[in-house]
This record gives sequence, C-alpha cells and structure tokens, in this order.
Amino acid sequence: MNRNVSTLASYPDDLQPTEIPAFAPPRRILMGPGPSDVMGRVLAAMARPTIGHLDPAFQVMMGELKQLLRYAFQTENQLTFPVTGAQSDAVALAAIARWHGALTLMDCVTSQGESPVLIDA
Repeated sequence: MNRNVSTLASYPDDLQPTEIPAFAPPRRILMGPGPSDVMGRVLAAMARPTIGHLDPAFQVMMGELKQLLRYAFQTENQLTFPVTGAQSDAVALAAIARWHGALTLMDCVTSQGESPVLIDA
C-alpha cells in the first residue's frame, strides 16, 4: 500500500474532525501548595506581546527597573540589577562577586517559593 502525506492528511467526506472549542477553565480559588492563583494584572501582562532582551524597548524598561532597585536599596551603585533564581543562586552570586572583589557590598533579596533572604557580602 503506497500512502503519501496528502492522503493521510485528508478526511473522507463522511468523516470530518469535530470542532473542539478552546478550553475555558472555571474560576477557582486555589488554596493548595500549588498551582496558586495569578492576579489579573499578571495575566494581562502575560498576554502582551513578547520582546527580546536586545530590543530597545526592553533596554529602556530594564534601565527603569534598575533605577527603581537603586531607590529601593538606597544605593547609587550602577551595577544594581535583577537576577532571577533561587536562594542558592543568590548565595553563589554573592560569593563570586566577593571572590573577584567586584563588589564591597551586595544586597540580594530572593523569594522564589522560598523564604526571602538578605545577603550582605
């Protein structure tokens, strides 16, 4: 039997795939260990178009975020920037920065499903 892709992809006239509507989950209050509820403004932000880290708009946004972080930590250090990761990542980053003498003081706050930690290296 010789079948090609176009034959396999076509349906006989009497057999058509059924129309399946998009899944619309009911609204629930999730109180367990996970998954947890997501705020509406977070869902709205996630629905926006994605841009890359080299996009000029991303660079402007990251500059504003770093400015807000400097204000929050009350520092004028231009090397203040966000890093995503777990507590162990923050400890490793602080150790590397201290080892290389890159920073004399580094404040890291992490909260990725773990207790927040403040590290002064």
